[in-house]
Amino acid sequence: DASGILVTDIANSVRDATDVNSGLFQVEIIRAGDGDDVFDIAANGTSGLLLNGNRGSDDYIITAGPGLVGNVDLLDIGDTFDVDRLFFFGTENPDEAGMTELALFYRAGGPEGPLRSIGYAPPLGVVLPECDDPDINCAIERLLVDLKGDNDVFNIESTNDTTTVEVLGGAGDDIVRIGVRVNAPLDADGNRTVVEQNLNFIRGSAETGPLVVQGNAGFDQIFLFDTTDVLDNQDETQGDVMFNVITGLGMTTTVSYTTFENLEIQLGLGNDTLDIESTHSGTNFVFGGPANDIVNVKTIDGLTTVDGEDGDDVFNVHNDGLLTDQINRLLTIIGGDNDGVGDILNVDDSNETFGNFGVLTGDSLIGLDMGYNGNFQDPAEIANADANGIRYSLIETMNIDLGSGDDLFNVQGTSAVTNLRGHDGDDAIYVSSIANVRVDGDKPQYLGGTLDDVVVELNIDAGANDNQLMISDADATVGDSNIIITNATVEGLAPALITYTAADNTGNYRYGITIWSGSGDDTALVDSTSIPVGQPTLRNITTLNTGAGDDVVTVDLDDVTDGFFDVNTQQDDDTVLATTSTLPLVVFGGLGYDIINAGQNDDIIFGDRGRVHYFDAGVLDTVLGGGGPGDFTNGVVLDRGLLFTTDPLLGAADIISGQNGDDIILGGLNRNAAPFDIFSYADPYIGAPATQSRNVDRLEGNAGNDLILGDHGMLDFLINDNDASTLDVMRSSDPLNGGADLIIGGDDQDIIFGGTAQDAIFGGNDHDILLGDHGEYNTAFSDNQRFLSIFITDADGGAG
Repeated sequence: DASGILVTDIANSVRDATDVNSGLFQVEIIRAGDGDDVFDIAANGTSGLLLNGNRGSDDYIITAGPGLVGNVDLLDIGDTFDVDRLFFFGTENPDEAGMTELALFYRAGGPEGPLRSIGYAPPLGVVLPECDDPDINCAIERLLVDLKGDNDVFNIESTNDTTTVEVLGGAGDDIVRIGVRVNAPLDADGNRTVVEQNLNFIRGSAETGPLVVQGNAGFDQIFLFDTTDVLDNQDETQGDVMFNVITGLGMTTTVSYTTFENLEIQLGLGNDTLDIESTHSGTNFVFGGPANDIVNVKTIDGLTTVDGEDGDDVFNVHNDGLLTDQINRLLTIIGGDNDGVGDILNVDDSNETFGNFGVLTGDSLIGLDMGYNGNFQDPAEIANADANGIRYSLIETMNIDLGSGDDLFNVQGTSAVTNLRGHDGDDAIYVSSIANVRVDGDKPQYLGGTLDDVVVELNIDAGANDNQLMISDADATVGDSNIIITNATVEGLAPALITYTAADNTGNYRYGITIWSGSGDDTALVDSTSIPVGQPTLRNITTLNTGAGDDVVTVDLDDVTDGFFDVNTQQDDDTVLATTSTLPLVVFGGLGYDIINAGQNDDIIFGDRGRVHYFDAGVLDTVLGGGGPGDFTNGVVLDRGLLFTTDPLLGAADIISGQNGDDIILGGLNRNAAPFDIFSYADPYIGAPATQSRNVDRLEGNAGNDLILGDHGMLDFLINDNDASTLDVMRSSDPLNGGADLIIGGDDQDIIFGGTAQDAIFGGNDHDILLGDHGEYNTAFSDNQRFLSIFITDADGGAG
């Protein structure tokens, strides 16, 4: 091997130096023979140094240090099959270095140190006689940079098509930047500025292989800047990120990176597409730039942040199999500013076949198998689920697609127009500030919380199969004055509109649509209710529980077009106005002095508290009346089976008007007021204000064959014949707990039991059966004695 011959006759070498570098350098020249040569350079003169290994696979070893005071230029005139290598070693102190497609640059001793260069390829456009041969390559085939110890910076402005590049970070906290200007100016504080450029000049070929960067020990960071790129990087030029490889974005080579703790990518000025196929285990950042970008996040294993910056950006979170299972760490999505349709976040788990849970807030989405293994018996997995998932902000539209399993999805709040799609599976959807149902066995019957955080529209499509929906503002203390409930919307209960639907013919809410308002004075209109289209044996029961407060509920439902509805006004002095409804209703007045004007069909009305049970072939299918606790439904179309009052010590005087239809009215307790306590109400018959004692229930059946219990009792439609279409047993109960009633049967044939205390009972037209105190009707009795008057003494609540 030749070690080269030092040429000292500079005058005879000027022509060679000029040919090589177009007069850029005045150099000393070392030429070697055609063998495999090794040049080890630790020092040179200020005039610079030109090394030419000629043919053969030559190695150039250059070590930064105080002895390297001039520039070094390499011209290796070798055959194309030769592999010439340049090894550059930094110091154990902080080094600042960089490269272009022609040369390495370094500053020893920090940003203010003198600039030195190592040219390793002929400048573009310069034709050298020695290189004007297709079988000759005058560039270095492989460049290896070892930055050694301490905190080093290496900037890559460009690479060429013929040189393989490998950068090793060494032992310090190193920074590698790709797509920046190498020799940028200093700022006012003496620090090197970062002049971001683009990645279009990061070139390579199949022969050169990838641009390899390796952080090694310390906290190492790699940055890729495509900032000034005006082209749209899509399709063939789109960006792809894997845990160790980055491609596209205008680069004609691959960036291979390992042992870095932080990765940051800045997209350009065009409309770019970036696929995050996987990430390394450290932190990852993507910045979108000012245009309309698409970022597809498929798999992450490290903390990842995607900031769309300006423009109308789309963020898709799912792998190629439409699953979110591989979002293994926290993913942060920031939409940024926009001036068009806004930023869109799509989270798609639609190919999941197992049931998942999800919790959505105004800035986060957890669950859907993101970052946990699903074992909620393990506290660590609960913590993993809470810590991972997605954090999002500045998003205008959010689309969430669930899978075909039986999902439990909780919406605690929204900050974007949110479209939740359940697809297949028996999904349960809970909307409330404290909704957090994760395990099927923990499905609640009552849901507290508020809707204050649903500040942007929420659209729920439960999809196919048998679903449940709960919407709760139960813990709100300020009343809502304009609640409107329809068969597809809930408006005025939350700051934003809530819509809901299910798939026609295959989807329903057979497990109930339950809505709670708060403890303020609420005003609500129920204008239409949901039916399961194309499923005549099922029904969607819509329940409105109004909580405490003096609430007013107007019900306007149609027997043909609307689905089953019950309302429980629960507590305080409430009003239910349903005189225009033709749909059979179930009304629970609850505690307080209530005014209930029922509808024109066969209604069930409780003045105070009670329950209605529905049975399917002897199995309890539906329970209504608990205001949540104890309530449930399986959604089968059934007649009422069993009705009874509850909590006999609680209640107050009520005014109930059954209107038309065969109504069932149970007055409940009415003796909790002072003896002469009088209140005013709007009498629907005289069209003017009227007064009523708070110690007397006023129960009016009006037209229809009505069944009225003045106080407490039960009605059973199944016990004797298992046929819910006919009454089997009607019995008064709790004789010590009741009060005086004014009962008017109205038209048609009524059965009325007055119950406890002194009652005034008017049967009205037609043939009525009236019992002033307690009694029982039972079809098990003989045909001519089906009514039994139960003897009660004054001490037991009778009044004669």
